[in-house]
Amino acid sequence: MNVQYLRRMIRDQIERAQSLEGEIPRSPRHAALERLAASCKRTLEEQICLLREALAILDAGDMSRIAEVVTAVKHSAREIGTVEGYGMPPLHCQSEQAVFLNGVLSTIHSEVGLPFPCPAVSCTSNDYYFSYYLTNTVYVPLSEAAFLLHMPDFYHELGHLLLSHPSREEKSRLSLAGAANAVGVVDDWYLQRVGTEGCTQASVRTRDGMKWMRSQWKLKWVQEAFCDLFALFATGPAYAYSNLHLVSKRKTCTASAFSAIRITRRTRPGCACSTQGCACSGTAAKRST
Repeated sequence: MNVQYLRRMIRDQIERAQSLEGEIPRSPRHAALERLAASCKRTLEEQICLLREALAILDAGDMSRIAEVVTAVKHSAREIGTVEGYGMPPLHCQSEQAVFLNGVLSTIHSEVGLPFPCPAVSCTSNDYYFSYYLTNTVYVPLSEAAFLLHMPDFYHELGHLLLSHPSREEKSRLSLAGAANAVGVVDDWYLQRVGTEGCTQASVRTRDGMKWMRSQWKLKWVQEAFCDLFALFATGPAYAYSNLHLVSKRKTCTASAFSAIRITRRTRPGCACSTQGCACSGTAAKRST
């Protein structure tokens, strides 16, 4: 790589980081956003220092460290890009809806007692709920504060942040151990079946397909299952309805998906309804005698 171009690239990244630092609001409207602002500022300052060190190496003419400089510049560019793409939008979109949802998530966080700082909420998602552990933020659609049926999905995203957070407290260790054990179970299941396949062309395709599915479980679906269970145990049926509401809007959802849904109506004794097996039928019979 041309040294002059690399030098200019480093200066460009320093100026970009300084520009972003100047865009950080001084008085965020919620404590979680204050923590996000402080984290963004700290990250930008760290990258500015690293980039200046890289620039000093070039100015000193030490060509033996060019590869080290290139690696450092790429790393800093990613960190600065993370701040710009995921850290700054929540800080610049502090609407009333975002402030309300930050308050809601703060309450949830304190009730559950999670072993990491309360995440911020940003109403800047263009699709659905998702979280990003590097900014410790949950991103939701702009109008989510007015339509709360998806609210239990906050717990799903908290599950993701719990898995990815570097905390070593007991709660986090137990959760991570459970997730690791689940990965082991999936590994055993797929490896056993891959080992029983023969060497025919059809079995090779089957074996390759199983290997791919195993990789998907290890990298993604075990975590998703953990987060679903975390949300389900925390909120109960509310999460099931939230998930149904999400799936029903997807292109892959068909009418047959709803045929398996069974809603059980529970009634109190003495309600005088006609539901089969309801306790009120016995009460009504007693009253008639």
